[in-house]
Amino acid sequence: MKRIYFKGLNEIRSLAALSVLFHHIELYKYRDNIESLYNTRFLNFISALGKNGVFVFFVLSGFLITYLLLAEKTKMQSINMKKFYIRRILRIWPLYYLVIFLSFLIVPYFSLNIAAFEKEKHYYSLILQLDNHFYPTLLLFLLFLPNLAVSLKKYVVGASQAWSVGVEEQFYLIWPQIIQRISKKYLIFFLLAISVLPYWSKLSKLIVPGSEKYIEIMATFFPIHFMAIGGVASYLLFYFPDKIQKIRNNKLLFFFNTLMLILFFFLPLNKIILGFIVALELLFVTEEKFKFNLRNKILDKIGKISYGVYMYHPLVMYFVFTFVHSVLDIQKEGIFYHIVIYFLVVAITLLISQFSYSYFEKKFVSYKNKKYTVIPSGQKEE
Repeated sequence: MKRIYFKGLNEIRSLAALSVLFHHIELYKYRDNIESLYNTRFLNFISALGKNGVFVFFVLSGFLITYLLLAEKTKMQSINMKKFYIRRILRIWPLYYLVIFLSFLIVPYFSLNIAAFEKEKHYYSLILQLDNHFYPTLLLFLLFLPNLAVSLKKYVVGASQAWSVGVEEQFYLIWPQIIQRISKKYLIFFLLAISVLPYWSKLSKLIVPGSEKYIEIMATFFPIHFMAIGGVASYLLFYFPDKIQKIRNNKLLFFFNTLMLILFFFLPLNKIILGFIVALELLFVTEEKFKFNLRNKILDKIGKISYGVYMYHPLVMYFVFTFVHSVLDIQKEGIFYHIVIYFLVVAITLLISQFSYSYFEKKFVSYKNKKYTVIPSGQKEE
């Protein structure tokens, strides 16, 4: 069976992960009253960069998962739910729970027992101690409800970025059921309807006044509309490849869409439109024959370990900022300080992520591919 692999997605993953990392470094500095981009004309750009990067992940996830599920349903006449869920568990859970362990046990130990860490202000500013909030918050994270914990302002140093992983897991829980049960004829209408989920509040307000706030809460807590937007792109690519190919070959549309994508990253504009722009960009970057395709070996390698980059970098930041401030004692003013911070955070995050992928995550990935693959996908391991 032919392996399904979209070249260009790793590069997009790497850019999204690095965008989140960049945003968090600047936010950390800003909250610690250190000069950052938050104090410049780039405020709108840097304040939205983190979530924009996450939204790119969501659209990409919806695009890839929907395409694979459609391929499996078409080829096998059904979706093997058990194998799908086991594949997701083997890819997501090991690293997720490792980071939860480090964030709930190791970080509090350092903060409570080492003076340098106790003094250090840090990203998300909350160290959970053994108080009334510890166990309820831990339970939410263990149950893959970190997005609920964050919405309740229960932040955890090193783990709060996992809110998006919780959203992804909740998406994985329901999406194969939807693809399985809805026919090709009606699926596109469902995907389009979910794509505009935030706008449901306006309609619900007319029907049942006061109900709009529940739609708004749902769209914030579980922004599945971004996955649905990616699903729209994969649906069209899967069922209408010839027609979509005409779009993918349009160089003028590519340049215009790329320009709009850059603009939306710099300005606080409509996120649903951003989602569709990202989805269209995915159709371009995955077209192998397109002359201006995004292909880069370094970005491809970073994209391969992007899950680790996303999950580890807040922990790395916590230790790097403390080390630079308390051990190196570098003055916080001047370009040298910022160079040291960025170099250490990026370099250590990439090294840890590569080590984690090669000697920890890859074992589960290989087992997943060997035992539970239905439709071969992804880059073939060497």
